[in-house]
Amino acid sequence: MDQERPRTDLSINSRNDLRKVLHLEFLYRENKDPLRKRSLRRSLASSSKTHSQEEESGKVPELCTLTPTCAAPQNNPTSSKDSVSRSPRGPPSELSAEKHKATPSSPPQPPHTGLSQQDRARPRGSSEDSPAVDGPTEEERSPTKLYLPGGYSRVTQERLERAFKRQSSQPPLLRKNQLLASDKVDDDLGALQLEDVDDTLIQEEVILSPAPSVLKLQIASKPIDLSVAKEIKTLLFGSCFCCFNEEWKLQSFSFSDIASLRYGIVQNKAGQQFADSHTSGSCLRGSDAVGAVTWGWGLVGVEQSSALGPLVSVATRASLQGGPCGVLAAVQGCVLQKLLFEGESGADRARQLQPSDAHRTRCLALAIADILWRAGDRRRAVVALASGTEQFSPTGKYKADGVLETLTLHSLTCYEELVTFLQYSVHQFQAGPYGCVLLTLSAILSRSLELVRQDFDVPTTHLIGAHGYCTQELVNLLLTGRAVSNVFNDVVELDSGNGNITLLRGIAARSDVGFLSLFEHYNVCQVGCFLKTPRFPIWVVCSESHFSVLFSLQMELLSDWKSERLFDLYYYDGLANQQEQIRLTIDTTQTIPEDSLDDFVPPLELCIRTK
Repeated sequence: MDQERPRTDLSINSRNDLRKVLHLEFLYRENKDPLRKRSLRRSLASSSKTHSQEEESGKVPELCTLTPTCAAPQNNPTSSKDSVSRSPRGPPSELSAEKHKATPSSPPQPPHTGLSQQDRARPRGSSEDSPAVDGPTEEERSPTKLYLPGGYSRVTQERLERAFKRQSSQPPLLRKNQLLASDKVDDDLGALQLEDVDDTLIQEEVILSPAPSVLKLQIASKPIDLSVAKEIKTLLFGSCFCCFNEEWKLQSFSFSDIASLRYGIVQNKAGQQFADSHTSGSCLRGSDAVGAVTWGWGLVGVEQSSALGPLVSVATRASLQGGPCGVLAAVQGCVLQKLLFEGESGADRARQLQPSDAHRTRCLALAIADILWRAGDRRRAVVALASGTEQFSPTGKYKADGVLETLTLHSLTCYEELVTFLQYSVHQFQAGPYGCVLLTLSAILSRSLELVRQDFDVPTTHLIGAHGYCTQELVNLLLTGRAVSNVFNDVVELDSGNGNITLLRGIAARSDVGFLSLFEHYNVCQVGCFLKTPRFPIWVVCSESHFSVLFSLQMELLSDWKSERLFDLYYYDGLANQQEQIRLTIDTTQTIPEDSLDDFVPPLELCIRTK
């Protein structure tokens, strides 16, 4: 970095940036104590002035007699600057050790202003047998290690070492006066150019530097290239000319600040104002809403019924502009899994719904780790993070969107290391601005582009549909690790005639988080038991082109048939602008009236009936 070379936008132009790229801030901060550095600066300044006064007062004899082979002394201040300014590169720890070895009985020396001209003119190859300046004392016989890089003579080094010891042994009051004098003449001499590190800078580096465990991770990192970006866009949109819309770009996994909904991830919708303005017109609210659901099959009561409006037809409001609600709902379900069922055993699950900021951030990192590790077949994971700089120049049939072009791909093959890495970098997913996009791309790359394409029933299928909607393939990829096109169990063979058989791929095993769909109520699809009866009582709900979440606090709901008679479900929709917690009481012992009309039954209840 000391050489001048042409600079580009991708160049690293400072040592601070280089340390951050190489993840060396922790080691740098550990080895660079600002107190030691200030002590070294003052000590070297005082020692240089001490030598100057010794030369002027005649206390120090000449080191050698000028001969034809010796360079004549010249008044060249630059040599003095170079010889002293390079000395701070010596190890500060050893200098500090030498400083503590000095005894307080050493006689004080008056301050001086610079190195002698003999030192400036002395050749670099001077003999080691040059006469000593003073008689060696007990301390001077001990080995000293004050290094002057750049080929300076051994005698010059020894003289500085002895002066350094004398200066360090002076009484505190006199040394303080010397330090004040050294600060006044530093600018004139230009001999010492060490910068003191600001304490605020040190504090900022503590926040930005990785933990020691992160430095030990086995991570294979590489920038994304144009060919991979083209394949990803084709897999996502079906064309390299399509881009993520603003709803996708601005969406991250930020949590709600409402006390009763601190577990919920909020969807930042550009059309939120339109949605809110249509809440009262398109949804049943208040007592009317309770009346509408109580004469249905199983919803016998709704806590906080005034908040029921989002239950009924929030998807209708969201249908005009597509967004990443499928990704948010899948991640929300995985966060609830970590929050409620994989924490402390015996903990009050109702209290777990009000987590601290640190706890819910940790659950988010664990949820993302599970999603990526599952997509990588539990053997590897790829974490795509934004680098802030363009990794390639878009050319040809490719439209840049400002996201894919900046990615760095980090590959890991150990789950514990993946969790550690995500805990350090989770702020990119939580604070954004591209958190939702980064997770989607990470899941695709963890599965691999080829395997995602093989999961499709039709090779030309893509993961993001018209108007930015999440397809069923993308939701299945996040929930099960496979981007299959169906929600039934296993694989179905479809006879196409003439001996041709078409394989329709479904869910291969029981999922951790389940799935319910309004389409099943209308006999459009069939959701298999692998999704209807997941390992944890959490379900992603697809209703009217929108995804939300249902969950229960009762783990036994999936194993004890008696608990299915009467139980509570909680409903959360990140887009619905919820202000209160919604709890539904389900009674499966009631029967559905035959004359009931679906037009008067909320879509959410129709989804629950399919279970």
